[in-house]
Amino acid sequence: MFSNVYKNKKVLITGNTGFKGSWLTFWLRSLGADIIGVSKDIPTSPSLFEVTQLNDYISFFDKDIRNLDDVIELISSLNQISFFILQHRQLFHLHMKIQLIQLLLM
Repeated sequence: MFSNVYKNKKVLITGNTGFKGSWLTFWLRSLGADIIGVSKDIPTSPSLFEVTQLNDYISFFDKDIRNLDDVIELISSLNQISFFILQHRQLFHLHMKIQLIQLLLM
């Protein structure tokens, strides 16, 4: 069903070091996606992200998505990406979402 949907596609996952983000990263990598992970820290110990050594297979950025300048800098350096935003405690504020969408549409 998803065999070629994500093959060779860039996918940005926020919260990729958490449990759900790690599973999503692992699954999308198995479908051939090029993962860009963004997370402020590793939330648990032990961590699925560390145990599976996902950091060796993705582009990882230790950034806080609440910092709009960091997000804009990162996204502007990428082309044609898909998003999975998983950090429930650090969701974008409405104005940040609007600015991000405007940046992507430029």
